[in-house]
Amino acid sequence: MATSTSKVFPDDQAVLNQPYQPLNFDFPKRPFGKKAELSCFRPSRFYQWPFLHYHEADDVVFCHLCVKALTLKPIKSKPDPAFVSTLAHTEVGCWSIIVFIGKVTRGFSNWKDATTGFKNHVKSACHREAVEVLVTLSATTRDVGEHVSHEHAVQKVNNQQALLQVLSSVRFLGRQGLAFRGDEDKSDGNLQQLLFLQSEKDPNLAHWLKRKKNVYTSPQIQNEIIKTLGLQVLRNIARDIHNSPSVTVMADETTDASNREQFTVIIRRVLEDLQMDEEFIGLYQTSTTDAATLAALIKDVFLRLNVSMKKLRGQCFDGASAMSGYKTGVAKRINDIEPRAVFTHCYGHALNLAANDTLKQSKLMKDVLDKSREITKLIKYSPRREGIFMKLKESLPASSTGIRVLCPTRWTVRADTLSSIISNYEALQNTWEEALAITKDTEAKARVQGVSSQMDMFQFLYGIMLSEMILTRGQSE
Repeated sequence: MATSTSKVFPDDQAVLNQPYQPLNFDFPKRPFGKKAELSCFRPSRFYQWPFLHYHEADDVVFCHLCVKALTLKPIKSKPDPAFVSTLAHTEVGCWSIIVFIGKVTRGFSNWKDATTGFKNHVKSACHREAVEVLVTLSATTRDVGEHVSHEHAVQKVNNQQALLQVLSSVRFLGRQGLAFRGDEDKSDGNLQQLLFLQSEKDPNLAHWLKRKKNVYTSPQIQNEIIKTLGLQVLRNIARDIHNSPSVTVMADETTDASNREQFTVIIRRVLEDLQMDEEFIGLYQTSTTDAATLAALIKDVFLRLNVSMKKLRGQCFDGASAMSGYKTGVAKRINDIEPRAVFTHCYGHALNLAANDTLKQSKLMKDVLDKSREITKLIKYSPRREGIFMKLKESLPASSTGIRVLCPTRWTVRADTLSSIISNYEALQNTWEEALAITKDTEAKARVQGVSSQMDMFQFLYGIMLSEMILTRGQSE
C-alpha cells in the first residue's frame, strides 16, 4: 500500500472497514479566535460521529465514508474539501484500497466550531450520496462476503428502529392509560392501530408489520415491555428516594371493583427547593388486612427500593385500628423499627370524619344529603329521566354542568354534587313534572313525587345551599 510521509491508516484492513480513531492519543492544542483560546480534538466525538477519521501528522479529520465512497464510485455531488483529501485508489485483488498522494491538502481542524462543522457535513449532499453509494452498491462491485455482511448490518439497524417504534407506542399508551388490545380481532387494538398510523409515513415500519413472526406485538411481549418500563420508572424513583435524607410513608387499603383488597403505598419527601414531592410506589394485593401483614408489606416495599427504614421520619395512615392502633397497629410496629417515624392521622380522613360527625348532628343537613342521594339516583340510574333532564337543561338560557353522583365515602367531595343540584334546580323541577306524566310504576312514581315536593320547600333549598357552603369550605382547606 502506497502512503504519504505521514501515517494515515495503521493497516490495510482498517482502510476497508473502519476509520482510524485513536482514543489514547495526546491530541495537540492550538489557539483559535481573537482571544487565542487553546482547543484540541476530543476523542468523545468519535462516538457521536463514527465516520470521522483522524490524521495524526496534520491534526485534521476526514470523513471516512466520503473518502471510501469516492474510491468505489464517482459521486455527482461536489465533495466537501474540508473532509476529503487529494487521493487516488488502486485495486489489490478484489479489494479497492485508498491511496493518499503526497502531503494531505485539506482536512477539518477547526476544533472550536467542530460540532457545527460536523453537523453541517452530515447534512451535505456529498455525505448523503456517499452513504447511499455504500448502502446500495451492488454485489458485483464489492466482495460477496462484504455485501452480505453489510446487508445484515442494514437490516439490523432497520429492525432496531422498528422495535423502537413499538416500544415508544407502548410507552405512549401506558402513559395515557389507554387499552392496548381489542375485543376479538387483534388488529382492532390501540397498539396495532397506532403502529399502522405511524407506518403510513415509515416504510421500514410498514415492512416490519407485514412479517409473519418476530414483530414483538403479541400480548405476552406487550406485558413484558410494560413491566420493563414500570421497573425502570421504579428504579428512577428509588434513586431519588435513596438520595433523600429523610422520607415519610403514606399508606391506605381499599377494595377495588373486583372485590380484592389493594394496599396503596406512597413515599413523601422534601426536595432541595423545599417543595414537597409524593411518589406513588404501587398497589399491592393482600388477602388479609391485619396489622402484621400490612406492616410486612411496607417493609417489603422499602427492601425492594433498597431504602433503609432508618430514613423514616413520618408515617401517615387513617384511623383504623389495624393502622393506628397504639399496641399492635402498623404505626406501632414501624415505630419499633424507627422511633423517629412520627405517626400522623391522615388530615384527609380526619376532615372527612369531622364533616361526617358535624353534618349528622343537624337533622336538616342529614335529610338534605339523603334527598340529594335520591335525586342523583333517579337521574343517573334511569336513561329515560336523564334524557328528559338533558333536553330541558339545554333549553334553559344558563348553561351548567350535569348531575354528579353523591360520593358514598368522602364527605367533602359531596360539595360538587350539591353544587350540580343547585345549578340545575329549575331543570330538575321540570324533569319531575314530565317524568310523572309518563311514569306508570307506582314505586318509581312515589319516589319522583317525594323529591319533587321536597325541592318545592324552602327548607330543602336552604339546607342544600348551607351544606354546599360548609363542604366547599372543607374542600378548600
